[in-house]
Amino acid sequence: MSARGRSTAGRAAAADAAAAMLRDLALPGAEVVRRAAQAFDAAYWRRIVPGLPLLRARVRRLPARPFDVARVSGDLAARGYARLDRVYEAGVMRRLVRAVDRLRAHDWPAVFAVIYDDFWMLPRSGRLPAFLAAALGSQGHQSANVWLHYVDARAEAAGWPPHRDHIDPDRVTMWVALTPAAVDDGCISVLPSHVLPTRLSGSWEGLDAWPREDVLRVLHAARPLPATPGTVLCWRANVLHWGGYRTSTARPRMAFSMEFSPRPSSDVETGAVSVPLAGPLPDLAFRVRLAAHMVRLYHRQDLRSARYLELARRLAADPPMAQFR
Repeated sequence: MSARGRSTAGRAAAADAAAAMLRDLALPGAEVVRRAAQAFDAAYWRRIVPGLPLLRARVRRLPARPFDVARVSGDLAARGYARLDRVYEAGVMRRLVRAVDRLRAHDWPAVFAVIYDDFWMLPRSGRLPAFLAAALGSQGHQSANVWLHYVDARAEAAGWPPHRDHIDPDRVTMWVALTPAAVDDGCISVLPSHVLPTRLSGSWEGLDAWPREDVLRVLHAARPLPATPGTVLCWRANVLHWGGYRTSTARPRMAFSMEFSPRPSSDVETGAVSVPLAGPLPDLAFRVRLAAHMVRLYHRQDLRSARYLELARRLAADPPMAQFR
């Protein structure tokens, strides 16, 4: 086995060991049964976050600041990423942060924020639909891949390590800062697509090692993207990016990420289908199952989610299908 293989295997083993420790703290069986019954009851979720829209007959777009769609689309095309500063009002972000805090206080994974309408309305408000249409070349579809990133307020806590969201460059990720994400908070960093050496632009994950000159070029070219609440970061799905290590302990760092495709799609691992951006929002069962599938998919990246694996398995017995209100 190569050095890279040993290193990767070691990290995976460490993650599995940590997840096993957290599973020892898993929800008791009776609690799993009780939660599974509650999860498909809209009234239950309304009690957890009173006042936050859920399954409204007429959805309400979020207040959003206008921006130059052509300029931002040009940035995405030229560099592989774009930043839209303070698109959403601070009050909207505070409302979403409160929802995450309430979910966690009731012992639910933060990704269950997708239960609520406002998280679905983020890409459907202001000039975001026009930007996504320009970026995707069509009205587009929201893929069944979301996550609520929650980085603890402690030194050396970190976001996800360097990775790409997908190998398909036609897909676009949208990452919304709910709280401040300064450099000291472990902000997102990206590697602009035009500086990645050509020989690494393909499936570089399979390489045992990178040449020294490529490593130095990549380190030198990395761009930290600090973000204030309401700022949107977008990148092509094949762009290398990561969340940094924290030095600040002021507050948790929260962000909500979504992925979009120009074509209808289904997730290979979960079987979940995409949602048309121009169509109605999905029903409650879809949202619950989507969140559960995300827990199963990403519990190694977010180890605290291992506590909820059995509940997620029960809720995700069937893949989320396109059922709309």
